[in-house]
Amino acid sequence: MSSLSHKRILLLLVFLLSILVYSNSLTGSFHYDDLHHIARNFNIRKLSNIPHFFLNPRMFSESAENPMYRPILLTTYAINYAIHDNNVIGYHLVNVVLHGINAVLVFLIFLSVFDSPLILIFLVTLLYAVNPINTEAVNYLSSRSDLLSTTFLLLAFYLFVKGRSSLLVSATYLMGLLTKEVAASFPILLLLYDALFRRPSSRDLVKRHLPVWMATLFYLLLRKVLMGSSGIAAAFTRAAPSGVWEGSLSYTTSYQLTQIKVVMNYLRMWFVPTGLTIEHHYPLIGSLDEPSFLILSALFLFLLFLAIYASRWDRRITFFYLWFLVTLLPTSLFPLNVVMAEKRVYIAGIGLAGVLLSIAKILLSRLPERRRALSMALVFLPIILVFAVGTFLRNTVWKDEITLWEDAVKKSPHSYVAYHVLAEAYLDEALKLQPYPLHPLPPRGMEYMEKAIKNFRKAISFDPEGKQSGPIYNGLGVALYRIGRIKEAIEVLEKGTRVFPGLPELYNSLGNAYSLAGESDRAIEAYRKAISLRPEFPIAYTNLGNAYAARGQYRMAARYYRKALELDPTNRVARENLTRALRLLSK
Repeated sequence: MSSLSHKRILLLLVFLLSILVYSNSLTGSFHYDDLHHIARNFNIRKLSNIPHFFLNPRMFSESAENPMYRPILLTTYAINYAIHDNNVIGYHLVNVVLHGINAVLVFLIFLSVFDSPLILIFLVTLLYAVNPINTEAVNYLSSRSDLLSTTFLLLAFYLFVKGRSSLLVSATYLMGLLTKEVAASFPILLLLYDALFRRPSSRDLVKRHLPVWMATLFYLLLRKVLMGSSGIAAAFTRAAPSGVWEGSLSYTTSYQLTQIKVVMNYLRMWFVPTGLTIEHHYPLIGSLDEPSFLILSALFLFLLFLAIYASRWDRRITFFYLWFLVTLLPTSLFPLNVVMAEKRVYIAGIGLAGVLLSIAKILLSRLPERRRALSMALVFLPIILVFAVGTFLRNTVWKDEITLWEDAVKKSPHSYVAYHVLAEAYLDEALKLQPYPLHPLPPRGMEYMEKAIKNFRKAISFDPEGKQSGPIYNGLGVALYRIGRIKEAIEVLEKGTRVFPGLPELYNSLGNAYSLAGESDRAIEAYRKAISLRPEFPIAYTNLGNAYAARGQYRMAARYYRKALELDPTNRVARENLTRALRLLSK
């Protein structure tokens, strides 16, 4: 059999095995950001909106207050929705296939950069593909941004290494930028590659690299025009969270220095993927003399020195270790709301796989040739098997919101986020069992609701007056009025509006509580406040219509039902209530 046939067979195996380990992930539910980016995002429900995705960053979420410029990503969601609505299997299938494609691209890049034995490249690629640390990127539907931007970046890098047209490389890279901002690390990777391996002339350097930097500039200018922001920082991050940081260092400085510890943790988790969780509670360092920071900073610098020094033996060790660090730069330099997230290692881990491949090649070269195949099998196959089983088991944790966030609470018991989202998961399950406010919940629904209340209160206990606690008060208030504790719910929701006066959901829920208490005037006032904060809020319009209908003002009720349907044509409650209101008006 020819060498080309061997390569094709191994490529196919890489693709199929990469998919196989995620075969039990296809029925996993929507999680956390998936809800407002996909499940409740009405903007992706019309293919005709696709051109608008490239012009309007406010279409990224159900809430226009959270703009992001990722039009390619939104386009894939819209195509998904057009084919199968909100059936999660289709969304998951795309993510899993993208992961398979990325594994194939990693294999091709390693083939192009290394002269290692084919089977060694195959084994290391497989080790990357089945590594449990990738489960967040593949299972979390919102993390398609990481998968797809990695696809474009890897393809662009492969084309660059193969000497293809600079315009083609730049266009592919631009697609990655339009999927997720972190692709902006790509031009630095190209400079490192040429500096370490090619050392081109100045003319060749300009020819190969200028189009890529022009694509970056074009993206930043386009983003500035569309989002009204400027500067590199604005391109990579939202504002740092307010009211959540106290320390001798500024928030930005503390975040950046903490990333040294986070990067060392990423490195450890790639090789020893234990302690995986959707929510890593990672406190920022408060001062430069913290022992853990000093130790890990020393380790960080030592490993960086080793990687650079290793260029004496194999420059690929240097390049791929720098790949690991450079691809983490956007999320390390520019403060984000989440300090540590496993999905960020998805592209960075390719660098660690490259380092491993380089070292393995050196070690194998010192063995007699007849022992190399057996040595590779004995070392890599058990690890691949353990990693594959770990990934398969980790997928089951992503089955639904409750299993995912129960796991998070166990591993991050000091995270208010973990308790909050777990509480929301219990609340959602209870409401699925009985969605109508005036109907009693079944016993299982009451059990879920009590667990929701317990976890909401636990989340609030970490920071009762914090600026991040508004949504927690909202969830607690909803849970309380749904089990008949209306007075208590009103107290909680009113406090929430004082702590977080800009959250429209709080006023909508407060209006519901007032309605249940028979205070229609206050209910209408609360709904109007919710709408003033978010003019495109179909549920609030429906509830406002209900409030007027309860007072016999059917003409006003019909007006707001129509507005709700204009914003959300799938709103069954608004449609039924509009029909009822019009029938009563005709009598």
